[in-house]
Amino acid sequence: IERMGQGQVPIIAGFQGIDPERNRITTLGRGGSDLSAVAVAAAVKADRCDIYTDVDGIYTTDPRIVPRAKKLEKISYEEMLELASVGAKVLQTRSVELAMKARVRLQVLSSFEDKPGSLVVDEDEIVEQPVVSGIAYSRDDAKVTLRRVPDRPGIAAAVFGALAGANVNVLGENKARPVDVRLVAATNADLDAKVRKGELREDFYFRLKVVSLRVPALRERRSDIPALAEHFRRLYAERHGRRVTGFAPDAMALLQEHDWPGNVRELENLVEAAVVLSDGPLLTRAVLPVEVGGQQRVEDLPEAPAGLSIPRGTPLPEAEKLIILDTLERTGGNKTAAARILGIGLRTLYRKLEEYGQGTAPAPGTPDAK
Repeated sequence: IERMGQGQVPIIAGFQGIDPERNRITTLGRGGSDLSAVAVAAAVKADRCDIYTDVDGIYTTDPRIVPRAKKLEKISYEEMLELASVGAKVLQTRSVELAMKARVRLQVLSSFEDKPGSLVVDEDEIVEQPVVSGIAYSRDDAKVTLRRVPDRPGIAAAVFGALAGANVNVLGENKARPVDVRLVAATNADLDAKVRKGELREDFYFRLKVVSLRVPALRERRSDIPALAEHFRRLYAERHGRRVTGFAPDAMALLQEHDWPGNVRELENLVEAAVVLSDGPLLTRAVLPVEVGGQQRVEDLPEAPAGLSIPRGTPLPEAEKLIILDTLERTGGNKTAAARILGIGLRTLYRKLEEYGQGTAPAPGTPDAK
């Protein structure tokens, strides 16, 4: 500071310093130059500390991975500290902590280009507060999802026992590498009830239960149904090469009225099936399952008459015809319900009925008449 008062510009080695106990040169580690710069700025009571680096600012995420990432004009100390702590390497965490404590504004600038940078400031200086400012990215993290794990004793111990070892064998190597595991468990079962019934070990439950998030059932957030249905419609129309552009109003109304016992997965499967079965650009009521349309449910259909039998030696095509026509009669002529019972597609059923001389396929976009 004395040198600066004399008009001289002191140069400080950012990564190095003097150990006061041993009076020896020591290093501050990664980000030491950031920390040194902020410490000097705080000591001289500077209004702002400019940090020049290999990037021209702070982005919403890594622009090398997401080209559409946007540079932030301003970001709060708290948000920058969170990003730095979970993987963003623009600023070192200790430098952000010191800047926040000393209320030193930070500006991240490029060492190679004369461009405006990004300011790290108190949140009171940011007029518009976005819900999410940025997403940190780390190449060291991976997500592994186990689906449909059987609900029987011993399965959880087998899965989590392997994770507890915190070692993983890399393919092609003969040594184990330690890994840091973050466990996210999801279930639609009432775990508290299972603990009370003795079906789930209490100590294991509380070891697993750290932060609990309850995702409301789809029937509790019906306003999400149109957006989810449209997402699945676009996804499966592209995947199956179908020109399906939207939902007919009555079909969307039925989707919003349904209780969705299978939640989002049931909606996804239903929309995919509707996209495949649709003959027109709009998904109509005709291609929706009977459960959603409020028509006769499969489980409520009458049982086959006791006298129905297929004589031994009947040729397979003839036996198939007898079964299909009998099922259609049981459903009162409802072809959609009959196809679901038989486990075949609606188009396959129409083709079979044409072979039997029992009718022709409906015109594109017309309902499935009984």
